[in-house]
Amino acid sequence: SAGQFGSLTSGTIDDLALSLAIDKQSKLYIGGFFLTANGTSSPGIAQWNGAYGSVGAGIQQGPVSGAVLSVKALAFAPSQVMYFGGHFGSAGGGSAMHIAAWNGVQYSALPPGLGTFGNIASAVTAILVDGNGGVYAGGTLLGTNSGPIGFPDAAAYWNGANWNGLDINLNGIGYIYAWAQT
Repeated sequence: SAGQFGSLTSGTIDDLALSLAIDKQSKLYIGGFFLTANGTSSPGIAQWNGAYGSVGAGIQQGPVSGAVLSVKALAFAPSQVMYFGGHFGSAGGGSAMHIAAWNGVQYSALPPGLGTFGNIASAVTAILVDGNGGVYAGGTLLGTNSGPIGFPDAAAYWNGANWNGLDINLNGIGYIYAWAQT
């Protein structure tokens, strides 16, 4: 019931859950390092509404050889579009480097995505959506998929059309694992 913790007793995911988000219809979304939910293919992202289910085709292809596919961050926009980030190269079969959106029916990219810089794999580990639908992404963001623009402070902002680096003065040695909105 509302306001009480309970167990998700019907079905399982086959490995680790790393992130959770709830939509306005009280459906729980789970991101993590897993391939199936309740025996159904659901790489990296699943939903729970009394039982586990897939969220489209999930995520695919690691951005670099040997990368572990995972969804590490989930956040809903006021429009109920869900943004998710992690360690992946595509979502729902389309290119989506480390960050994508799910509108309840299909996936979409935030081009050119947040990619790799040199031989170091990037990952989105935190997402915050502001009241206007702008997306803040944090993690180990070392460039964009179209080239080494470089976000040395591990933070970027999506204004609906472009990514922009945020100067938060981590001096290139820190990572962002969570955002908070007040």
